[in-house]
Amino acid sequence: MKKFLKKYAFSIVCLCCFVLFTIEAKIIDVKPVGPLGSEVGFASINMAVRNFIQNTVPVRFQELCYTFTKLAAVLAILTAGFFAVFGLLQLIHRKSLVKVDWEILMLGVVYAATIALYVLFEKIAINFRPVLEDGVLEPSYPSTHTMIVFCIFGSAVFAFRRYLADKKLYRVTKGFCIAIVVLTVLGRLVSGVHWFSDIIGGMLISLAIVLFYKAAVAKCDAKSGSTSNETPEIQNDKE
Repeated sequence: MKKFLKKYAFSIVCLCCFVLFTIEAKIIDVKPVGPLGSEVGFASINMAVRNFIQNTVPVRFQELCYTFTKLAAVLAILTAGFFAVFGLLQLIHRKSLVKVDWEILMLGVVYAATIALYVLFEKIAINFRPVLEDGVLEPSYPSTHTMIVFCIFGSAVFAFRRYLADKKLYRVTKGFCIAIVVLTVLGRLVSGVHWFSDIIGGMLISLAIVLFYKAAVAKCDAKSGSTSNETPEIQNDKE
């Protein structure tokens, strides 16, 4: 148990922070400041951030940010699809689930957790959006766009480290993944479709999931004695 807690300490801390922050969002400074009088936690800071954005950021740029985040989510889903197909091909070729690369199997856990959380928070409304979607109030906490993009591209950074042997190509890919995550986080906030606390919640749970993935892969590498930048083909040759 001690080894587990030590290995996944950062992930556990982020998860605990998310749970605590979520509880606080339901009890701290809750005021009816949302559309149709909907109540919002951390109302004062959420309204301050929202008013600042609305008064300083042109509407056209807000719309551009909203469109970008939509496209980023689509790209994230395509990236997840790529790894899913890659894992399926390994399963077909190797004829055993246990022979599929650990990194790919753990990506499946990441994606399953992300989907489960997405469905859960669509059913449990912690906060509602600061804008109406087709005249309807929709749940907004945590920012699921932030969560999807962060979890998929965040975990992809560590997955690509194994499969891209070219260091320059890996650095470019890593930079691209990080840039997409950062721009999506900022874009969802600037677009005005989420409260500030929604973004914070999305980042906390995403960090917990990505850090769990990182620790799980590192643990497997330590046991197998493999390095993270070796391709499967190289490892097979060594065997």
